[in-house]
Amino acid sequence: MATFTGYKNVLLPIDFTEHCERTATQAVWLARQSGGTVHLAHIVENPLDPLYKPEEAHHWAAVEHADAVAREMLVDAAKACVPVDVPHKLHLDAGDASEKLVELAAAISADLIVMSTHGTSSIADLLLGGTAEKVSRHAHCPVLLVRVPRE
Repeated sequence: MATFTGYKNVLLPIDFTEHCERTATQAVWLARQSGGTVHLAHIVENPLDPLYKPEEAHHWAAVEHADAVAREMLVDAAKACVPVDVPHKLHLDAGDASEKLVELAAAISADLIVMSTHGTSSIADLLLGGTAEKVSRHAHCPVLLVRVPRE
């Protein structure tokens, strides 16, 4: 049986909601206890999402624009949510969020994924499964779901 050595690589998916800070607090605390690294990750699923301000870019540059905006937002999230004394790395990718997060967790040998669950129970989530549910089902490591209140 393997001995538990702590959480050396903690994956923290960031969706830029107001709940990120609450989830980041958990991830940072767990990584700090083990001298680990927090890996903040954002997956661009749709470059035309209003989050990325597509109206500010030419339509032929929407993907590059979304990536640049997302990277800037990820840097800002790291500054706001991860103390300077906690090692962290930033990861940006595009595609299906649940698939990319599971792939990233494997690639960085994550010991834990800490992510929020928004507590939605729409028909689509019940039939297709939300991102948090899919990640928790397919990840090779434990997943800590931080429940956030519904609006």
